[in-house]
Amino acid sequence: MRLSRTGLCVYLILMLVASGCVAAAGYFGGGIASQRRECSVTSIPLEIKGAAAGIFTSVLILVATFTAGGIYRTHVRSESDGGSTPLTAENLPAKGRAFFFQSCAHCHGQDADGGEDAPSLLKLQISGAHMALVIQNGIKDEMPSFAKKYNEHETTAIVAYLKTLH
Repeated sequence: MRLSRTGLCVYLILMLVASGCVAAAGYFGGGIASQRRECSVTSIPLEIKGAAAGIFTSVLILVATFTAGGIYRTHVRSESDGGSTPLTAENLPAKGRAFFFQSCAHCHGQDADGGEDAPSLLKLQISGAHMALVIQNGIKDEMPSFAKKYNEHETTAIVAYLKTLH
Protein backbone atom coordinates (compact mmCIF):
# COMPACT_ATOMS: atom_id res chain seq x y z
CA MET A 1 0.00 0.00 0.00
CA ARG A 2 1.40 3.36 -0.95
CA LEU A 3 0.05 6.45 0.77
CA SER A 4 0.18 9.70 -1.16
CA ARG A 5 1.59 12.89 0.33
CA THR A 6 -1.93 14.32 0.56
CA GLY A 7 -3.13 11.17 2.31
CA LEU A 8 -0.30 11.44 4.81
CA CYS A 9 -1.16 15.09 5.52
CA VAL A 10 -4.83 14.21 6.05
CA TYR A 11 -3.78 11.36 8.35
CA LEU A 12 -1.54 13.67 10.40
CA ILE A 13 -4.30 16.28 10.71
CA LEU A 14 -6.78 13.62 11.83
CA MET A 15 -4.30 12.38 14.43
CA LEU A 16 -3.84 15.92 15.73
CA VAL A 17 -7.61 16.33 16.02
CA ALA A 18 -7.90 12.95 17.74
CA SER A 19 -5.18 13.83 20.21
CA GLY A 20 -6.96 17.09 20.99
CA CYS A 21 -10.19 15.18 21.55
CA VAL A 22 -8.42 12.76 23.88
CA ALA A 23 -6.92 15.64 25.84
CA ALA A 24 -10.30 17.37 26.06
CA ALA A 25 -12.02 14.15 27.12
CA GLY A 26 -9.43 13.61 29.82
CA TYR A 27 -9.86 17.13 31.10
CA PHE A 28 -13.63 17.33 30.90
CA GLY A 29 -14.07 13.76 32.05
CA GLY A 30 -12.73 14.76 35.43
CA GLY A 31 -15.05 17.75 35.45
CA ILE A 32 -18.14 15.62 34.76
CA ALA A 33 -17.25 13.24 37.57
CA SER A 34 -16.87 16.14 39.94
CA GLN A 35 -20.27 17.58 38.92
CA ARG A 36 -22.00 14.38 40.01
CA ARG A 37 -20.64 14.75 43.50
CA GLU A 38 -20.52 17.73 45.70
CA CYS A 39 -17.92 20.24 44.74
CA SER A 40 -15.11 19.69 47.13
CA VAL A 41 -11.42 20.19 47.32
CA THR A 42 -10.83 16.43 46.82
CA SER A 43 -12.39 16.55 43.29
CA ILE A 44 -9.64 18.83 41.99
CA PRO A 45 -6.98 16.09 41.88
CA LEU A 46 -9.38 13.95 39.82
CA GLU A 47 -9.64 16.71 37.23
CA ILE A 48 -5.88 17.11 37.19
CA LYS A 49 -5.44 13.35 36.79
CA GLY A 50 -7.92 13.33 33.90
CA ALA A 51 -6.17 16.22 32.18
CA ALA A 52 -2.76 14.63 32.73
CA ALA A 53 -3.98 11.30 31.32
CA GLY A 54 -5.46 13.08 28.29
CA ILE A 55 -2.29 15.05 27.65
CA PHE A 56 -0.11 11.96 28.10
CA THR A 57 -2.27 9.97 25.67
CA SER A 58 -2.27 12.77 23.09
CA VAL A 59 1.53 13.06 23.34
CA LEU A 60 1.81 9.31 22.73
CA ILE A 61 -0.49 9.59 19.70
CA LEU A 62 1.55 12.50 18.32
CA VAL A 63 4.86 10.71 18.84
CA ALA A 64 3.49 7.59 17.13
CA THR A 65 2.12 9.66 14.26
CA PHE A 66 5.33 11.57 13.60
CA THR A 67 7.39 8.40 13.97
CA ALA A 68 5.16 6.72 11.41
CA GLY A 69 5.56 9.77 9.15
CA GLY A 70 9.35 9.53 9.40
CA ILE A 71 9.26 5.81 8.64
CA TYR A 72 7.00 6.51 5.66
CA ARG A 73 9.32 9.21 4.34
CA THR A 74 12.35 6.93 4.69
CA HIS A 75 10.46 4.15 2.93
CA VAL A 76 9.49 6.40 0.03
CA ARG A 77 13.07 7.66 -0.35
CA SER A 78 14.51 4.15 -0.29
CA GLU A 79 11.85 2.99 -2.74
CA SER A 80 12.68 5.77 -5.18
CA ASP A 81 16.45 5.28 -4.78
CA GLY A 82 16.33 1.48 -4.60
CA GLY A 83 15.90 0.93 -8.34
CA SER A 84 18.62 3.31 -9.37
CA THR A 85 21.94 2.06 -10.56
CA PRO A 86 25.13 3.36 -8.97
CA LEU A 87 26.72 6.34 -10.64
CA THR A 88 29.65 4.88 -12.55
CA ALA A 89 31.70 6.46 -15.30
CA GLU A 90 29.68 4.61 -17.93
CA ASN A 91 26.23 5.70 -16.83
CA LEU A 92 27.17 9.10 -15.34
CA PRO A 93 26.13 11.18 -18.39
CA ALA A 94 22.89 9.19 -18.72
CA LYS A 95 21.99 9.86 -15.09
CA GLY A 96 23.00 13.49 -15.53
CA ARG A 97 20.73 13.73 -18.54
CA ALA A 98 17.82 12.45 -16.44
CA PHE A 99 18.57 15.02 -13.73
CA PHE A 100 18.89 17.73 -16.40
CA PHE A 101 15.45 16.93 -17.82
CA GLN A 102 14.02 16.85 -14.31
CA SER A 103 15.29 20.25 -13.18
CA CYS A 104 17.01 22.23 -15.94
CA ALA A 105 15.28 21.56 -19.26
CA HIS A 106 12.24 23.70 -18.52
CA CYS A 107 14.48 26.80 -18.52
CA HIS A 108 17.48 25.80 -20.64
CA GLY A 109 15.46 23.85 -23.21
CA GLN A 110 15.17 20.13 -23.94
CA ASP A 111 18.32 20.23 -26.04
CA ALA A 112 20.07 22.69 -23.67
CA ASP A 113 19.99 25.25 -26.47
CA GLY A 114 18.54 27.93 -24.24
CA GLY A 115 15.12 29.29 -23.59
CA GLU A 116 13.42 32.60 -22.98
CA ASP A 117 14.85 32.93 -19.48
CA ALA A 118 18.08 30.91 -19.63
CA PRO A 119 21.15 30.75 -21.87
CA SER A 120 22.27 27.91 -24.10
CA LEU A 121 24.51 25.34 -22.44
CA LEU A 122 25.79 23.82 -25.65
CA LYS A 123 29.14 25.58 -25.86
CA LEU A 124 30.01 26.37 -22.28
CA GLN A 125 33.53 27.67 -21.82
CA ILE A 126 33.79 26.98 -18.08
CA SER A 127 35.38 24.13 -16.15
CA GLY A 128 33.46 21.23 -14.67
CA ALA A 129 34.22 22.51 -11.18
CA HIS A 130 32.71 25.88 -12.08
CA MET A 131 29.64 24.18 -13.57
CA ALA A 132 29.20 22.20 -10.34
CA LEU A 133 29.57 25.38 -8.30
CA VAL A 134 26.88 27.15 -10.34
CA ILE A 135 24.53 24.15 -10.08
CA GLN A 136 24.97 23.91 -6.31
CA ASN A 137 24.90 27.64 -5.51
CA GLY A 138 22.81 29.03 -8.34
CA ILE A 139 23.15 32.56 -9.72
CA LYS A 140 21.58 35.36 -7.73
CA ASP A 141 18.28 36.51 -9.28
CA GLU A 142 18.87 34.29 -12.33
CA MET A 143 19.10 30.61 -11.36
CA PRO A 144 18.07 28.77 -8.18
CA SER A 145 20.44 26.70 -6.10
CA PHE A 146 20.11 22.94 -6.41
CA ALA A 147 22.24 22.10 -3.35
CA LYS A 148 19.25 20.72 -1.44
CA LYS A 149 17.98 18.71 -4.39
CA TYR A 150 21.20 17.17 -5.72
CA ASN A 151 24.14 15.82 -3.78
CA GLU A 152 27.75 15.99 -4.96
CA HIS A 153 27.57 12.78 -7.02
CA GLU A 154 24.35 13.81 -8.76
CA THR A 155 25.82 17.22 -9.54
CA THR A 156 28.86 15.46 -11.01
CA ALA A 157 26.47 13.47 -13.21
CA ILE A 158 24.82 16.66 -14.48
CA VAL A 159 28.25 18.15 -15.22
CA ALA A 160 29.22 14.95 -17.08
CA TYR A 161 26.09 15.28 -19.21
CA LEU A 162 26.74 18.97 -19.91
CA LYS A 163 30.29 18.11 -21.04
CA THR A 164 28.85 15.71 -23.65
CA LEU A 165 27.03 18.65 -25.23
CA HIS A 166 30.25 20.34 -26.42
